[in-house]
Amino acid sequence: MFKKISVPLLILLTVFFALGLSSVVAAAEVVDGLHNSYIYSAKDYILYLENESKKDQEAVEVLKQFKALNHYQQELFVKALQPETYIKIVEKVLNSKEGEKLFITIDNVKIPINSNKSYKDKSDFVPMSNLRWVKVEQKVALFGINLTTFYTSVHFEHSGTNATRALSSSQGHSNYNPFMMVTPRGVSTPYISGGLAYATGSWTIGITPTGGLFYSEDAELSVRANATDQWKRMWSTIPAWNTGWVWASNVY
Repeated sequence: MFKKISVPLLILLTVFFALGLSSVVAAAEVVDGLHNSYIYSAKDYILYLENESKKDQEAVEVLKQFKALNHYQQELFVKALQPETYIKIVEKVLNSKEGEKLFITIDNVKIPINSNKSYKDKSDFVPMSNLRWVKVEQKVALFGINLTTFYTSVHFEHSGTNATRALSSSQGHSNYNPFMMVTPRGVSTPYISGGLAYATGSWTIGITPTGGLFYSEDAELSVRANATDQWKRMWSTIPAWNTGWVWASNVY
């Protein structure tokens, strides 16, 4: 014979079940690497990267490099991923000169935030051509491990000095900071103005601080170029991420 359950007891059971279910979901989110609010330690970040590695070959390399750090470096790395710190890291990168050595201090330890990757200008591979491919990027790294990259490219014809006809444009990104969700909004149609070819890539950046509320920001990376030089400009609704036009390497 079934006993009748009182309303207060039913409410308590419902709350208990809900809390229990939430705990199960939270644990699953850590294992699957899908919820940034549970990335508290190096172990959590490794689980996140292992999940990303199932669908992204670049994440495999990030995971390999992260595991090569010692435990103390890994814990500092995870602290640097927190949005309040990471936004400042991006700001520092944006306001630096190309090739300048940069560091961020966490727990009185200096962490390098430069990328170790170098490039060769693709135009060197097409001598005597009136075509040029230019790609500029904005990259953030920790301990030499590339974490977030935005790029915008433009393909155009030139007269030997000025850009004369815009042909195509593209954008792309990679991101291995689970506290930031980067979504492309689309690249502009390329155009010519004043002897320069222009294009702009745009993204929405979703940010979730630990224990905080989700919010979103916008970001754009523009490129302009002629036959011999190229420049980039970053714009964002995060005021500290705005820059003017600066000379940039062609990273093709």
